[in-house]
Amino acid sequence: MKNICFIITIIISWSLNASAWTGKVAGTIDGDSLKIVRPGQDEVETRLYGIDAPEFNQAFGRAAKKYLAALLLGQQVEVETLGQDRYGRPVVIIFKNGLNANEKIVRDGYAWVYRQYCKEPFCNDWLMLQSNARKKELGLWQQEQPVEPWKFRHKK
Repeated sequence: MKNICFIITIIISWSLNASAWTGKVAGTIDGDSLKIVRPGQDEVETRLYGIDAPEFNQAFGRAAKKYLAALLLGQQVEVETLGQDRYGRPVVIIFKNGLNANEKIVRDGYAWVYRQYCKEPFCNDWLMLQSNARKKELGLWQQEQPVEPWKFRHKK
């Protein structure tokens, strides 16, 4: 009986953490995409869940990338995978020392909540953080009329 309970505990623990892993941030691609190296594995290109930062050639695009690099580059992080994007990249939430990096990026005004894809209950909290960043004119909200990245991409 003890062995069965032990095996069940292991299986439950494994299934709860199947999408969680750790790695070191090796590079930033833009304000919402980065490269992470898993121990003993190749570099993985990832997309941050639920947010959309300005494009690199858009106003505040370079600032968003620089902000992400300052926050995570070279850091050991915990990664929670929530799915894949259309390019096959893992869509992730990044935690650094317990801090939710996706949330912090929105709170500090370097990305929008990507409502089209942010479907988890906590996305409503992120929308409140975005509203607060806008009121305080943080990051991209310093602009008079910032253009959402999905609209910017569509115009191209």
